Amino acid sequence: MNPRKGSAMAISQKYRDLVSLFPQFLTVRRRKWAGLQNILQSSGLDRPHFFLLMALVQETDSGQKLSRQQMESQLFNPYSTFNPLFDALPLLVEKGYLAQTDDSYQVTPYGRTLIEQTEQAARDYMATLTSI
Repeated sequence: MNPRKGSAMAISQKYRDLVSLFPQFLTVRRRKWAGLQNILQSSGLDRPHFFLLMALVQETDSGQKLSRQQMESQLFNPYSTFNPLFDALPLLVEKGYLAQTDDSYQVTPYGRTLIEQTEQAARDYMATLTSI
């Protein structure tokens, strides 16, 4: 006979303690980190353009190409019918963060490096914070 059948499974207190810390962790992450502003200024991008590039880096493998239609269906909210954020694609191409071939876009090594450096700077900042 299965002892769990018909009754709720008991959850250890250590797991409850861990789960109770999630909101604190999620609200602390990168809060007060001022490094992004410097990166935005040096890259010539504003926040929406930067986060579009970040999503492309995170969601594609090096050398992978996506059309705008694929981006609109796979990035952010797949149920969105219109997202003006994708109008930034020509700017990202112009600045060298994306390469365009026909109707497909690919993150350049320059664009990938920008996002990787930003992520590393954010992790370095997080490492300076005291643990919970």
